[in-house]
Amino acid sequence: MPNATKRRNKMAERPENPDVSTGPVLTVAGSILLFLIGFVLLFWAIFPDLVRRPPPALSAFPEPSVTTDERAQRIFLERTQKERLAGKDGGMPIARAMAEIAGKGAAAYGPVQAAR
Repeated sequence: MPNATKRRNKMAERPENPDVSTGPVLTVAGSILLFLIGFVLLFWAIFPDLVRRPPPALSAFPEPSVTTDERAQRIFLERTQKERLAGKDGGMPIARAMAEIAGKGAAAYGPVQAAR
């Protein structure tokens, strides 16, 4: 451990290498900065609509729907499902649709043909 401490102290005392010139380093850093600034300005010139786009309109969340009577809701859902399966509102009853598919046999998996 004492050797590591000596090395650290020796490195801290060592002066910077005078052969390294800071001029080229600052020139390269400045060039990169100017390039980035020019790129941003070019982007603003080519795509002004993307830069000045208005923020999206805020939309309100819907009010929470609290169900106080879960039994009534379940009965309502079951009734509407049964009516839909029975063919209410112009739909084909599920029993009839299943009978038609079974009547086609293996051809039931063929392409759908338009009703005549």
